[in-house]
Amino acid sequence: MKKNSVLSIFGVLLLLGCIVACSSSKGGSEGGGGGSNGGGGGSKDGPFDTFITCEFVNSTSGGETYGNDKIWVTAYSKDESGAFFSIDLNDDGVGSRVYAKAAYQQLISRNLEYISARGGLKLPVYTNGARLYISYGDSAIFIQYVDTPVGLGVEGPAIANGEWGTKIWDFIEFAAVKPDGVDFNVNTSTVDSFCIPIQIELKNAIGTSLGTRGINKSRSYVFSQWEASTMPDAFKKLVYKDGGTYIRIISPGPIATAASISADGDFKYLKDYLHNLDGTSLVGIQNSLKEFLNSTLNTMWGNHTSSGAGLSFVDGGKTYTCWAEGSDWLFSTDGGSTNDKIVNLKVGSDSSCIWGCSGPLECQPGEDEKNTVKKFLAAAFNRGMVTQGWDDTDGSKYYKPDGSGGVYNHYSKFFHRTDVSPDGKAYGFSFDDVHDKNSSIGNASTKKMIITVR
Repeated sequence: MKKNSVLSIFGVLLLLGCIVACSSSKGGSEGGGGGSNGGGGGSKDGPFDTFITCEFVNSTSGGETYGNDKIWVTAYSKDESGAFFSIDLNDDGVGSRVYAKAAYQQLISRNLEYISARGGLKLPVYTNGARLYISYGDSAIFIQYVDTPVGLGVEGPAIANGEWGTKIWDFIEFAAVKPDGVDFNVNTSTVDSFCIPIQIELKNAIGTSLGTRGINKSRSYVFSQWEASTMPDAFKKLVYKDGGTYIRIISPGPIATAASISADGDFKYLKDYLHNLDGTSLVGIQNSLKEFLNSTLNTMWGNHTSSGAGLSFVDGGKTYTCWAEGSDWLFSTDGGSTNDKIVNLKVGSDSSCIWGCSGPLECQPGEDEKNTVKKFLAAAFNRGMVTQGWDDTDGSKYYKPDGSGGVYNHYSKFFHRTDVSPDGKAYGFSFDDVHDKNSSIGNASTKKMIITVR
């Protein structure tokens, strides 16, 4: 789960059916394995056998009612060779792959009027690194293929860019990667921002519900509750309106890690909006977020200075013990004598990597134990649990105390509220899957996915 400059780091690692929430603040492109023709070594456009039918329910209402002709769906995936394709629906209602042919080719979009008249969007038996974007308006958001060092990739929309950040769109992610006995997984994501309330329900072949995830309230409800909430301005001010219409709430991660806010690069539209609204400085908000966790960092470095006084947690049958030494955070497993450096997070340092789960906290291939510690560390900080027993699985203990004095991710706390997300599960930051507090849902018996938008 990472900022995207490339979609291979761009978002979510949807591998072997495991979904980790992704980030889309920077946009960017993920390379595919299809080579210059995008065909994945000979893959061709054409119909596929339906594995899952995706039906849509339009529950937009009030002053933000959109007809089915104004709600757009753009979906893509990789095939077994790693080549990208648009998931399309032909006029007869048959699902079809349309592969990337050249850079700057736009991905196919269909509105709900077209999809509903043909019995829903069809998904093939194998999908990986797949996303389904939903956008509101007269036309779909523009998503295109681009050249990457490893072939044609997808350039996704970026909330840091005013061309996309000022539009109404959101997405879900999914994967079904085993050709037989498929383990289907899907998640909503508010890792980078919230824009459209999306709720997912999975059903089996006879229509029995296999569970739901997501937000079941209207856009107006979510935005009004955000405005009524008590939290520090560094979080609460990160909401963008266009005239009288709320567009999106932005999480602290993309703002804290943005490289060019002061130079009128990233998030210029939000910077100008806040300045014109009440003189708020987005650069000032960024600086506040970078320093927000310093008191907790100081506590952690002061209280855990040896393995004997370390923080411990259990994951996958292993006991991890972590402690501070100099400027480094070390860990050992199962009481072993081998220590491994995990991250440089000194007192008073820039803590933006905690909000973004990036930089020294970014997971790396082949470093499973170290990645586990990174995820637990980031989750403990985001949830305010570093001084509260950071391995506690009881979500009711997270994000305390209430109010603006809490030193934690107030954005994430908001989206875990049960009046916003009914089961209290959300992707408020990249590693919200620690202790299963994320918005993923999966079931190998899935034959229908119902997506309700509000």
